[in-house]
Amino acid sequence: MNIIEKEYKHYGKCIFIDNNNIQLIIALDFGIRILAFSFLNEINILGENIDITLPLISNDKNLKNKTWNMIGGHRFWHSPEENPRTYIPDSCPVQYSVKNDILIITQDTEYFTNLQKKIEIKFISDSEIELNHILINKNAWEIETAIWAITIMDKNGTAYIPFSKRKEKFLSTKHIEIWPYTDLTDKRFSLHTDYFTLSQNENIKKPFKIGINNEEGIATYTRNNLKFTKKFHHNLNAKYPDNGCSFEIYTNNQILEIESLSPIQKIKPNEQINHIEIWKLDRI
Repeated sequence: MNIIEKEYKHYGKCIFIDNNNIQLIIALDFGIRILAFSFLNEINILGENIDITLPLISNDKNLKNKTWNMIGGHRFWHSPEENPRTYIPDSCPVQYSVKNDILIITQDTEYFTNLQKKIEIKFISDSEIELNHILINKNAWEIETAIWAITIMDKNGTAYIPFSKRKEKFLSTKHIEIWPYTDLTDKRFSLHTDYFTLSQNENIKKPFKIGINNEEGIATYTRNNLKFTKKFHHNLNAKYPDNGCSFEIYTNNQILEIESLSPIQKIKPNEQINHIEIWKLDRI
C-alpha cells in the first residue's frame, strides 16, 4: 500500500492510497469522506462537487455549523434518517493511522449524537478494497441504530441490483420499500423478474428512491467502460431499517447513491458495531 498526503482540487489536504492499480482519495480536513475511487491516475467513478445542502432543524446553540453539505464521494451515516441527528455536519478534520497494512480513518466523537465513526481500509486484491465501518457509542446509555454506508456515483451511469434468489413455498422473498415521492413509472427505473436497474439522468430532477432486502449482498454501477461493484453481507435473521431494507438507492438530476445498511443493533456505552463493504473496480 502506497500512501501520500497532498492537496486535492478544492477539498484541501487529503491522503492518496493505492496498490499500484487502484486508488482512493480521502479527505483529511473534513469527513469521514472518500472522495475518489479509480484506477491509478484515471477517472473517478464516484460523484464529486455535489451542490446540495440541507439546513439543520435545531435550536441547539452549540451547533455552530447549521448546514450539512453533501459534497460527494462516500460517507458514513447512521440510521434512521432524522434531522438534525443524521445531518450533523462532518466538517471537522479527521485523523489517520496505519497498522498491519490497514489504513484507519477516525472522526472525533460527533457532537449531539455522541457517536464516533471509524473506517478501516485495506486492499484485498489487485482491484478490490475492504471498508470496515465502525460505530462507537460514547453516550452514557445504550442506543439502537444501524450503520448506513452511502456511495455517490458519477453521473450518467446505470445501477444493477438483484432480487433475492431464495425460494420459499408460501412466503414472500422479494421485498420493495417505496418512498412517497417515488414514481414507479419513472423512465430511469426498469423492473425485471430477478433484478431492477436505475439510471442517473441529468435531465430529470425529480427524486427516486426504493429499498430492498438485498439478500444477495451486491450492487453494481456501470458508466462508460467502468464497473463499480459493492458487496456486503445480508443477515436473514436480523432486523433492518426502513421495514427490512439492507440496501437503498436514490437518484435525482445530480446524483445516484448506492447505499448498504447494517442490521439495527443495540450498542452499550463504549461498545461498537461494524459493517463491511467490499469495493471492486473493473474495466468493461
